[in-house]
Amino acid sequence: MVRLTAWTSGQSAAELALAEAQQLRVEDVFLIRRATGELLARWPDANGPGNSDNVLGGVLTAINDFTAEAFKSEGSSLREIDLGDSRVYLRVSPSYLLAARCKGSESAAAEKILDEEFLGLVERCRADLDAAAASPARPSGQSGRRLQPMLSDLSSRLSTRFAGIAPVRATARKGMRPLTFLAALIGIPLALWLSWAAYTRWIETSVVATARGIVDATESMGGYPAEFKVEPGGRTLTILGLTPSADVQSSLVKRISAALPDVAVVDRMNALPAGTDVRPLLAEIKQDQSAFESQVRTATDRRLRIRAANMLARSARVLEAEAAVSVGESAALLNRFSKEAAVLSASIERATSQLAEAASRVQALELSLAAAARDVLDTSPDGDARGGAPGSAPGSARGDVGADSAAENRGDILLSAERVAAAAQALTDRSAVKRRLAVETTALKSETTALKTEATVLKAEIAALSARGLTPREQLVQFARSHAVFFNEGTTLRNAANTGRMLDELAALMQRDTARLRIVGYTDDAGSPATNSALGQSRSEAVAAELTRRGVAPARLIVLRRTSPENNVSPVSGAGSSNRRVEFEVGFIGEGDEG
Repeated sequence: MVRLTAWTSGQSAAELALAEAQQLRVEDVFLIRRATGELLARWPDANGPGNSDNVLGGVLTAINDFTAEAFKSEGSSLREIDLGDSRVYLRVSPSYLLAARCKGSESAAAEKILDEEFLGLVERCRADLDAAAASPARPSGQSGRRLQPMLSDLSSRLSTRFAGIAPVRATARKGMRPLTFLAALIGIPLALWLSWAAYTRWIETSVVATARGIVDATESMGGYPAEFKVEPGGRTLTILGLTPSADVQSSLVKRISAALPDVAVVDRMNALPAGTDVRPLLAEIKQDQSAFESQVRTATDRRLRIRAANMLARSARVLEAEAAVSVGESAALLNRFSKEAAVLSASIERATSQLAEAASRVQALELSLAAAARDVLDTSPDGDARGGAPGSAPGSARGDVGADSAAENRGDILLSAERVAAAAQALTDRSAVKRRLAVETTALKSETTALKTEATVLKAEIAALSARGLTPREQLVQFARSHAVFFNEGTTLRNAANTGRMLDELAALMQRDTARLRIVGYTDDAGSPATNSALGQSRSEAVAAELTRRGVAPARLIVLRRTSPENNVSPVSGAGSSNRRVEFEVGFIGEGDEG
């Protein structure tokens, strides 16, 4: 793109690249409450702060507090964190911590702009910030929505002012711009051709639309099929189909020809013999179609209700598991939600006429879970959980559901069940984060020496957030090192179901890469060497056949056997021994090309 810009603008590619690399850009902005480390708002907004955002808020607060405490005697504070390809600039006030992650070259002017804009944000939005400080942080609630536009405006102001920090300017070169001349030479004929093609398509569409309108307006053609084929440019129109009589066919062709005087109309329609009426047959077909559609709707409704019930059942298990590791009011609240989700799962699977009531109850549970997730299971001074009463009356959410049709109720149930599953996961995630942050906060306050090591580890974790994931080859190598297929007697699998799922995953990884795979069969020391050699080969061939059945090309599979006692991984022999296995090895580049 830099070279393309240089060719079209006449500027130096080196200067353009240098100017682009120096430009400071705002990637993310976070507003954090210093007292608790809770994330109040972020830009850009990804449907509210996620689990990693909340952890990041606590991490940045802990690092900033540690630095301020450790260097208190020097009056220093942490103002930026170097992440390699980007920097996190930190600015603090008595109540808030502002973190802006930027890419590009830093400068003294950029530091000054950050200071001025943060102070300006506090002054301009003091009322909204004070309102957020007076209530518990609810990033996805009303206060989070009020603070989000502030950060959006702040990022715009920062980007505008950063753009004013002049980098190395690219100077225009004199002389001919060959790419501009070439673009004109190719672009003008191409534009003319595209314009002509668009015009001919419009003509063809108009011809078909006119003929279709005449056929649709002919009452006697109701229920009789008619198709149109138009030649390029719309000069010839061919009519295909069936008409009730020759008279109707002739009249139809005449009217279309009159409406399209410049088009040659070719009649390829067929007329039914006199006295033949296909309308009863068409009516019977429509009746059969209606019955079939009813059966399809019934089966679809059943599948939707089963999916919704399964989602609620999974939500109940997730909430129950989190309740088992929680204590106090948090555990009680999670248990109540888990039981209600389980009851709703059973009732929805059986629901017929009470479908509207069940849909309303699922939506009420959705709102209760969302409210509890916003509060992160905090409790008010009197001990009651904030976030809405989970036992609120059915129908309190979207009370007009009972007036909808049965199909709409089923759609509402599935949509609400999906939201319940998401809200339940968010609730358990935030509960786990709260417990983890409590432990980390206690450790940070009591162990000053461990803070330095912890800060280094956390910095590495932050850097890992922007690191790329494993390549398909690395995923395949990692899978091969940690998985094997185990056998009992002969080629009988120890666990066929688990092996099937594992081979499905391996086949999917093979589809994303071009590496060859060695499939190596092993035996224990029971039996003669000749028998074990043949058995190891049979086991590897059986696994190769399963991978081939899953779409892996046989040419990418190398089948081997190894029977040496040094290959044992277990001292046990006989049925159930882990020595009776097939391992996977990712082949070297070029392996298998011996000819």
